[in-house]
Amino acid sequence: STGFNQSIVYGSNLDFNGSTDYVTFGAAPGLAVTNFTLEAWIMIEGAGVTTTTSGTGGGGFVGATSAVPIVSKGRGEGESPANINMNYFMGLVGNKLAADFEEGSGPNHSVIGNTTIPSNTWTHVAASYESVTAVWNLYINGVLDQTLDIGSNIIPANTSIQHAGVGSALNSTGIAAGFFEGKIDEVRIWNVERTSTEILANYGSELSS
Repeated sequence: STGFNQSIVYGSNLDFNGSTDYVTFGAAPGLAVTNFTLEAWIMIEGAGVTTTTSGTGGGGFVGATSAVPIVSKGRGEGESPANINMNYFMGLVGNKLAADFEEGSGPNHSVIGNTTIPSNTWTHVAASYESVTAVWNLYINGVLDQTLDIGSNIIPANTSIQHAGVGSALNSTGIAAGFFEGKIDEVRIWNVERTSTEILANYGSELSS
């Protein structure tokens, strides 16, 4: 594959209780990116707990200012210094897929999907972003669900010292906020924008390395 892949293969999956469970990678500078694709298999089993993705208290999601995290590197903490801005976030607003990132200077750029993801059903979700074209793409089970053009040359806060995590979102000291309720498996963080063809062809395959 092109670029690095950080794949979590649990043998089966991890079951998150929606109130305290999460996985952390620490500050994980190797997971800092300007272009990315985030992927996971999820089974929603409850509402979970939301968190904000902006230091000013809102993520700018359509109809909501907070979201339940699935995979993230950061969350709302502050607008200065630049290294406490969120690098990336993929989560849920209700049962719709949502994603967000902050620029180093503070502004957020979020997107929310169209499809209501069913509860108690395994579903593959993915979010991709490339900073030159500045287009968000969200996928459900390998199929494009939402696309959003936010301009051009808009770069995520890839110097963020906020911690990377699964099932929650963490600030620069590793404090978690927001919790996913249900099961998560096969999390993948890529430092490239995976194409729709690549996502569709590989979302059902377990990566061995």
